[in-house]
Amino acid sequence: MNEASDLVIATCAIIGAGLGIFNLARTYLADSERLRVAVIEGGDQEYPGVEVVNVSPFPITVTQIGTVHPDGQGVDGIRMEPKYANENRLPKRIEARHSHLFRISKRETSARTGYQPRYTFVRTALGNVFTSERFLDRLIRRGKELSRLKVKDV
Repeated sequence: MNEASDLVIATCAIIGAGLGIFNLARTYLADSERLRVAVIEGGDQEYPGVEVVNVSPFPITVTQIGTVHPDGQGVDGIRMEPKYANENRLPKRIEARHSHLFRISKRETSARTGYQPRYTFVRTALGNVFTSERFLDRLIRRGKELSRLKVKDV
């Protein structure tokens, strides 16, 4: 009877450890998915801009939008279209499960084609940074930052 209870306890401990690691990884990955950032280049019918989608169940306040150059140097702000100054004013609160398009000026769009930024970032009021990078690129960059092989961009 004692061996059977030891086996049950060991099995529960192994399952608990596995679930703990799984939840840690899920939480880390879910943390990066609360806000989605997409750069809309624009075309004939579309206006260029940065679309911020809040997929979390809580409202989020955007305090800064910027880009990171290919050399790793961050630029604090993006020139917004003056015609939409009231809509693009920062800080901007985005309700849960809503999105907002921050319209970029034509001048900024032409400048972006010249220096081709590595990615666009959005900083929230809590200090979290969300980027327009692909998932794998973001994971590699964060891994390098954590292992101190790379200095943080923003």
